[in-house]
Amino acid sequence: MKKANIAVIGAGYWGRKHVEEYTNISEVNLVNVSDLSEENLKFCRDNYGVKKTTLNYKEILSSDDVEAVSICTPNETHYALCKEAFAAGKHVLVEKPVTLKSSEAHELVNIAKKKKLAFCVGHIFRFNNALKIIKEKINCGFFGEPGVIKLQWTESREPMKGRDIITDLAPHSFDILNYLIGEWPKKITCKAGMYRRKEPEEWAYIIAEFGKTVGHMELNWSLPGKTREVTICGTVRTAKINCTGQKIKVYESGYEYDIEVDRNNTIKDELEHFVACIHSGERPDNDSVIGAKTVELIEKCFESLKKNGTVAV
Repeated sequence: MKKANIAVIGAGYWGRKHVEEYTNISEVNLVNVSDLSEENLKFCRDNYGVKKTTLNYKEILSSDDVEAVSICTPNETHYALCKEAFAAGKHVLVEKPVTLKSSEAHELVNIAKKKKLAFCVGHIFRFNNALKIIKEKINCGFFGEPGVIKLQWTESREPMKGRDIITDLAPHSFDILNYLIGEWPKKITCKAGMYRRKEPEEWAYIIAEFGKTVGHMELNWSLPGKTREVTICGTVRTAKINCTGQKIKVYESGYEYDIEVDRNNTIKDELEHFVACIHSGERPDNDSVIGAKTVELIEKCFESLKKNGTVAV
């Protein structure tokens, strides 16, 4: 396979992960890394052997040597950077959420489609082998009819300045629900608030109503430990999935047992999928249309909060 010339814009926590994995993918030439911090760039040079770095991302977008970019910058910059990247003819993988407004997300989707450019969003759990097994089990009737799917995304940490927990974590929950059952919710109810600061939200409980299935999301930045867990409650069996550890435990008729999972490097698989889509032109599994829909659902959560009730999607 022909190598893809890729650059990374943003070398913070997630950007460094992209940089590290790209250096280990044989089908990629990591051409350049951009960040506003010289310290972050030095880290990439010293730890990952990155040869070319820049403080100005425009050098990347204007370069004929770059055909695709990973955008790993603050959420509020995603829209402008993606739009600039498409104008420069670059394929894009952007971390979630794709934008902060669904109207902007759909605008970007249409631009990428017209220009025939790959446009992926960092919904990384679509590449999680434990969840892939669960999706297959749901499809073959292993659980019977899924009644309740609970998603717990909680940890103990200081709230991030200027960032609310719904925008930060709910995209994963909505995306996982869609990935597992192939549907989007018809109704949403959201309760959220804060208690360590005046705003924005640092905890949330969200109910997503589908046909016969209900999704229940618990998001919190003040519970002990770090939990990324999905529980499937079906008419025949129930299972708990530790998404970070990629472990599955099934509960059936008073017994419990594990399902073996061949753990994978989800971010590397996600980036390899991006490269494959650049070459093939096929629609990505983490397509931007999915990313835009999750932003719509985030907006519905805030509408529910404002109305203090359930809203239709």
